[in-house]
Amino acid sequence: MNNNAEPLKKIQADTPLLDNNIFSLLSLKDLNREFIAKTSRIQELLMKQKKKFDNYDSSKHKLVEKKELVDITIKKYTEKIDSTLFMIWNIIHLLPREQMVIYQAYFQFKLKKLFSGSPYNKRLFAKPLGFPDDHQMILYISDNHYLGKSSYDKFIHQYSMGIPINQTKRNRKNYFKEILSNLIETGSNQKITCLECGPALEVTEMIKERDTLNNASITLLSSEDNAITYIQKLLKTSHRLQKESNEHIEIKKYDISTILYLKNMQSVIKDQDLIYSSSILDFLNDQLAKKAIGSLLAALKPSGRLILSCIKDESKHKAYTELLGGIYVHYRNKEALFKLTSDIANVRKISIFNNKEKDMNLFIEILK
Repeated sequence: MNNNAEPLKKIQADTPLLDNNIFSLLSLKDLNREFIAKTSRIQELLMKQKKKFDNYDSSKHKLVEKKELVDITIKKYTEKIDSTLFMIWNIIHLLPREQMVIYQAYFQFKLKKLFSGSPYNKRLFAKPLGFPDDHQMILYISDNHYLGKSSYDKFIHQYSMGIPINQTKRNRKNYFKEILSNLIETGSNQKITCLECGPALEVTEMIKERDTLNNASITLLSSEDNAITYIQKLLKTSHRLQKESNEHIEIKKYDISTILYLKNMQSVIKDQDLIYSSSILDFLNDQLAKKAIGSLLAALKPSGRLILSCIKDESKHKAYTELLGGIYVHYRNKEALFKLTSDIANVRKISIFNNKEKDMNLFIEILK
């Protein structure tokens, strides 16, 4: 690769990625030619599809339904887009940050507008709360609806919903919903806490399907004000959620740093039968994850369970998630998960396993 060291030194990690001045610091001739070619390939493919969808939208006589056309296009072009994204990531993924920021700027400059018609991607790019995967983004992933103003927007939204990392997040809800249902069926007076609960879909869906939660109390912890407001409103306004069991649900605001300190965590929850989180390991490095696991175990009662999920280190869509979307996840394999428990003593059992969908999820369960 042809490098230009002096201009690259001028690029800082906080440089606005779509600032046009960034390209004056590094000539296009200094970018990897294959990277440019493959980025252009995706751009041209998407522009071609946009033109086709725009013609469809303006046509008075439509031969197929909009949803059908979206599905046909998804089926025809997903593999080509996926494979090109994978090749792009392989070209640049080992570059240092000061060079990566240039490639990211170019990649976003070429493709961001073509992806931003999807409500999910629009929020992903804006990050209104400063981080990806807020409660609204989880709702988009879970609902998996054909969203967007134009037919092309719906196509790009559905493509984004079908990316394996989003399918993986969608499947987490079903796994934890099953865990909760089984625990409530078999136990009595169960004390359950969900950490960084998002929209708490596994809880609200379970309530809709059950007559009562009288043998369990559920605490939902969130650092996101909007998520808390969403859940509170849903519990008050949804007819299917108007049950006495709502009295057994407590929603609390907490600072995510609380889980890193034992005394602070025990002031929020203690003596829990089950603590679980579908996302906390995604955004904690190993050092912080170890501290969090220790604090959470201390908040369990004897014989309690801690269940956390993470994403396996086998993503082929990092050009989409990281280069385009700025989602930086701590991917882990089984060995990496076990290392998080290396300092833990006095627990009965540690298990690491996949869920039945055999997606990118890995779960760690620790029995105290």
